[in-house]
Amino acid sequence: MNSLDRRYFLKLSTLALGGISMGLLSNPSKAVGLKQNLRLGFVGIGGRGSYHLDTALGITGVEIPAICDIDPKNLYQAKRWIEESGQPSPRLYDRGPTDFIRLCEEEELDAVICATPWDTHAPVCLAAMRNGKHAACEVPIAQTLEEAWELVETFESTGK
Repeated sequence: MNSLDRRYFLKLSTLALGGISMGLLSNPSKAVGLKQNLRLGFVGIGGRGSYHLDTALGITGVEIPAICDIDPKNLYQAKRWIEESGQPSPRLYDRGPTDFIRLCEEEELDAVICATPWDTHAPVCLAAMRNGKHAACEVPIAQTLEEAWELVETFESTGK
């Protein structure tokens, strides 16, 4: 198939993300072929991000070694939750709206969970994929057709 219409692309993307999510929730280490814990980094931990963080902290075998947010209140609240769950204190990324790039470059993570405003979904996921990490994001992951194709092409070249 040389052309892919938007509706078919979105349907396939939604089915794929749903399948991956179900696999991760049932057994995170086995789902990605790990013999160790699943290491997640979070970008955006206010609002929906705090919900996703709370969910991840309740899953056996999930570690949160790094978090990123532009709001210090959100960042330090999430840090406290992670420590209260019995995990080591995460590294904090708070040097501005593009510090997620540094997180993706420096951290040894299996996946990055993106819960930022819509206009940064694609840049966060692309940074994760280009740095050897899987990326997870709520919809919409892309706001333009160009972003959607960039995500597809990055997946094809990185396998992430």
